[in-house]
Amino acid sequence: MVLNHLGGLVADQGQEDRAAACFAESVRLWRELGDLWGLAAALSNLAWFTRERGEGRRAAELDRESLAACWDLQAEADLAVRLWETAELALAAGQAGRAARMCGAATRLRERTGVASAAVGPADDENFTTSVRARLGEAAFAAEWAAGEALTLAEAVAGADAILAAASTRDDPTAVAAVLPTFGLTPRELEVVRLVAAGRSNREIADDLFISVPTVKRHLTTVFDKLALRSRSALNTYAHAHGLV
Repeated sequence: MVLNHLGGLVADQGQEDRAAACFAESVRLWRELGDLWGLAAALSNLAWFTRERGEGRRAAELDRESLAACWDLQAEADLAVRLWETAELALAAGQAGRAARMCGAATRLRERTGVASAAVGPADDENFTTSVRARLGEAAFAAEWAAGEALTLAEAVAGADAILAAASTRDDPTAVAAVLPTFGLTPRELEVVRLVAAGRSNREIADDLFISVPTVKRHLTTVFDKLALRSRSALNTYAHAHGLV
């Protein structure tokens, strides 16, 4: 448990290699102990970190294993979290209908288990569902949401697993070609830099990348530290001067 939490802490500090080692060792130890509860949580964190580094296919594989562990445990509160996370992946892949369905299923499960909203979806889940609604239109959004609410738990989990299975075989759109300069930045951090250089606000960057505003701010803090910069204007100048846009 300590290694799992430490991985998140050092990841926020930009110590990526150390974070990767902490998460991987936590997963290994939970496997050795045969503890599905701990394994599901550690796998989920490792998947998050792996996706942040631009390894979407591997992250989806880890998410599938975490989802399976939660299903074996019949851990409904944890499954609600996994369903919502899968909705975000579906929207990022351009599958707004599936995203709305997963949101409906996750919300129904959340209400049934009494899990707090903040524990299930992104920090700004209202903005996320607004994005899904905008892509589908009100009528289609309502229909897909209702279809998600009507799913049995087994059907919802199967739907989430199908989304993850597709993501595990799909080329990662955030991958950056090796010929481009990275200056120690991860693929996700490079995306944020390019959007800052394009004049996007934190809210607009969050919408474009389907992440929360706090996550955007965390990425920017890490970027500023890595590049020894102190402002968005300085980052904009640096990005254009060093071919990051």
